[in-house]
Amino acid sequence: MYAAIDLGTNSCRLLIGEVVDGRLRSHHDRWEVVQLGRGVDETGRLDPERADAVVALLADYARDCDRHGVEQVAAVATSAMRDAADRDAFLTRVRRQTGIPLKLISGEVEARLSFRAAIAALATPPEEVVVVDFGGGSTEVILGRGGTVAKAVSLEVGSRRMLERFLVTDPPTEAEWRAMEDHLAAAVADLPPAGDGAPLVGIGATVTHLSAMLFGGDGQRPFDATQLAPLTHRVRITPMAARRDFIGLDPSRADVIVAGCGIVAAILDRFRRPILPSPYSLRHGLLLDRFGPTR
Repeated sequence: MYAAIDLGTNSCRLLIGEVVDGRLRSHHDRWEVVQLGRGVDETGRLDPERADAVVALLADYARDCDRHGVEQVAAVATSAMRDAADRDAFLTRVRRQTGIPLKLISGEVEARLSFRAAIAALATPPEEVVVVDFGGGSTEVILGRGGTVAKAVSLEVGSRRMLERFLVTDPPTEAEWRAMEDHLAAAVADLPPAGDGAPLVGIGATVTHLSAMLFGGDGQRPFDATQLAPLTHRVRITPMAARRDFIGLDPSRADVIVAGCGIVAAILDRFRRPILPSPYSLRHGLLLDRFGPTR
């Protein structure tokens, strides 16, 4: 039994499972919104309150691993940790207080793991595919060909980063929204093109929540820019307290979903095709990468 932990800018996820005949078999899957990246874009340092909460959660994850008889743990930290000047002290603290071997990974490694997750979830991997991992601090865009990464780009346009940088009013003003849209349009303008037949696969809570808000269910139905536009308008004109009651949206994500709408819309505008939410995410790719048949 193995465990994979993904400590992101907004959430922290634990997956306990095994790889059987090259396929991932999940035994325990858990996630919590931790907001580790709160304020990091502005200050360049971790919020002490958020850091304490994450250490406590990781200690609880370690107990989960013990209860499930986990033999090895792979744990990675992503965008918020890359930006934090005090990251080394925090990583040392996590290892000392929880025993979890938390490591910082680059945007390129994050993209590769996300791509592996997305491909593993597809019944028949296409010859060409675009995978987009929507995170709280960054967005990874990967062009895959023949089952391998052909090009990967890490954009510093995550939902929490955009929320704190642009959308400071609740609900955001028209000027704030337009400023974020302009920033996102510039960020995605130079992304590598994809062939007309290449599907667009989305990873992360933002895209699955948007699908669930549009259609209900498990958030796995594809959607396009035309379907997203009225939902985006509704989300961005509604105060956060009322957004918490939106069907299909976890209340803990009522703050970042506004910027998330803008980021997904920018990606849809760039690639001009529907997006398919993936049931897998980075933690699935991490477990397969570290403990699968090619390790």
